[in-house]
Amino acid sequence: MLKGKTRLIIAVVILAAVVVSVGYAVMRGKGKAPGGTGLPVERPEETREVAGVKVTTGGPLHPDGSVRLASFAVAGGMIGHMPGNMFSPDGRMIALQAARQGRGEAIWAMSLDGSAGNLLAETGEKERTAGTLVLRLLGWSRDGRVVFARQGTQPDGSHQGERGLSVRAALPGEEVREVSWLPVPSGIVDQVDFFPEKDSVFIHITGSLWRVNVTDGRNVPLKENLPSYEGLFYPRLSPTGDYYAYGLNERDKNGIFSLNTATGEEIALARNDENFNFYPQWSSDGRRLAYYTAPQKGNRAAESIYDRYDLIPEEDGPLAVAPGVDIVAPDGKKTAGLSVPGAKIVNFRWSADGRQIAFAAGQVKGGRSAEGEMPAIAWQSMWVAGLNGEMKKMTDLTVQEGADINIINVAPGGRQVHYLVSGPDGNTLWAVEEGSRPVEVDSAGGPWLYGGVMTTYGGDFFLSRAVNNDVDEIFRIRDAVATRTTADGGRKYILGIMGNRLVYIHEATETNEGRLVVLELPAAR
Repeated sequence: MLKGKTRLIIAVVILAAVVVSVGYAVMRGKGKAPGGTGLPVERPEETREVAGVKVTTGGPLHPDGSVRLASFAVAGGMIGHMPGNMFSPDGRMIALQAARQGRGEAIWAMSLDGSAGNLLAETGEKERTAGTLVLRLLGWSRDGRVVFARQGTQPDGSHQGERGLSVRAALPGEEVREVSWLPVPSGIVDQVDFFPEKDSVFIHITGSLWRVNVTDGRNVPLKENLPSYEGLFYPRLSPTGDYYAYGLNERDKNGIFSLNTATGEEIALARNDENFNFYPQWSSDGRRLAYYTAPQKGNRAAESIYDRYDLIPEEDGPLAVAPGVDIVAPDGKKTAGLSVPGAKIVNFRWSADGRQIAFAAGQVKGGRSAEGEMPAIAWQSMWVAGLNGEMKKMTDLTVQEGADINIINVAPGGRQVHYLVSGPDGNTLWAVEEGSRPVEVDSAGGPWLYGGVMTTYGGDFFLSRAVNNDVDEIFRIRDAVATRTTADGGRKYILGIMGNRLVYIHEATETNEGRLVVLELPAAR
């Protein structure tokens, strides 16, 4: 909703295309990477080709003390969908997916030290370009298998010619086996999420939700006869995989609902009546859910929700702007209702520890913002709120009316908030602590490039920035100081952090060839 200049929009669009799936490949951060307690060690740089992948290990220390652990490139290829748990349970291997020019897509399991690697699956170029068969890397199981899905019309095997989702798995170096087959004669596979800690793949197919057990291969229907809303029905799975949350607009079910993935029980979290409730977002620990809430206005009998409620329309639904935000537990118990008298809440964001929400507040004015995506807002203040509704004003805002504000990081405990201010001349990054004036972070340089990925590491976080035309670098942000982490040129798209590893896609400026880079970070503070 709130983006920066054109360069930022291009970065977001390219990243969405690169990772293939809806949204970004955000790491849940529960994996354990070895060596996270000491300082990275500079190693001699070595490059070798393993199973058709060019693997480069080692290299000099970066300015912030990090070092390249490994990078992986496929000739003429672009890195594809990357899951959150891309590292093996022992942290010594990585699974990756790439689209190869003229050869379709493929999935590999590769050693981080470049000593070994295996090609696990591939599709033909004709199947990929026609969209009849899609590979989707899902990650590593707890017993060390690489799990992936082959969705579409199967070109071979026991389900040759049938349309559906084949969940497959293999130990590196061993034969790939089908774990489960889920027929999909019609409709679309919208979401596929793998939770190794639950041995489960959660699947959203048009009209239904499923759970596949990767240990015994059982397919369990969680919920059927769900709407599609022309592709806009998007159930949000909690970070722990325990609940789905989604909005329904049916005669007998209108509001936000949760679905227990263990029992299949559906309960109403917030019914649309006096208020319209929308855009539920899970906290990082999955223990709370927050959503916007807008009261009725004007003609209560009007057919359009925009005539009945205090909402602002955009192309596919209301904007993330409302008079209030409610916080509930997954069982529906409301713990807080947030509001600022005389203002609306815009673009709230959970903290990395899942215990606070930060948001900007202001009054909606006429016309459009500088980016043309929402009405101009007269910004008033920045706030942090706790799970039980206790609120503290971080600062009064003096942002130019019409600019956009996008909160990108909330420090644990809510002690500090970082946010981007975007206008016609680019964007600026700011840090603010309670009772202090906002401080701009590193004013020299091009626009900051933010794709929605949470990259918190201890008290720091990472963000890429355009340093000149078609060249991005990654910076480590601590308070109001930005320390340059990378210096290898090209375009960069951060995928996330797991353990003490930062993972990003590096795309060559001239050839668009992509490589997956894994950095080993110094110990978090």
